[in-house]
Amino acid sequence: YILLGKRIHWTEKRDGTNLRVALADGALEVATRHQEAASPQFVSYFRESGEAEKVELFLREYSGLGGLPVGADFNIQPVVFGELLVKGKSPARFEVHEKHEFVVFDIWDGAHEYFLPYPLVYQHCYHYAIPCVECWGVGQVLTLDELWVDRDKMLEIAKAKGREGVVLKAFEGTKALYAKAK
Repeated sequence: YILLGKRIHWTEKRDGTNLRVALADGALEVATRHQEAASPQFVSYFRESGEAEKVELFLREYSGLGGLPVGADFNIQPVVFGELLVKGKSPARFEVHEKHEFVVFDIWDGAHEYFLPYPLVYQHCYHYAIPCVECWGVGQVLTLDELWVDRDKMLEIAKAKGREGVVLKAFEGTKALYAKAK
């Protein structure tokens, strides 16, 4: 995979707890990066964020389990990845939150086994009124020097917005390349 010459989306890196949300046997399943099942406390925070019902509706509709008209079979078997932003100081102390929030940063298509590109993630989140990480820039670079310049610009934005850093997302077909800078 070659990054140079590829379309790059630069998205904000939020400072929270990584959650994976999916349907398992028709029930909502919430996990963290390190646990197959999130603690009851994290599940409670996720539900209190106000996003759980919208995420579940998206998962059901796009898995073919609920409510869409006949013939609207998307069947992507989505898995939603997001940051759970718990009320108070964030884990790395970059952010302070007045309430529990959930912000999507990725969607996995389990039927076809790839991550959706950022524009599709944003589109799905927008349609279901689910918060999505902000995209601060889109572009292509031909040299590593150009890449470092763009990265430094994005890190300045992150600093100004009080964010942990930035995530670079590039795709070649269904192959994804992600990199973080803090």
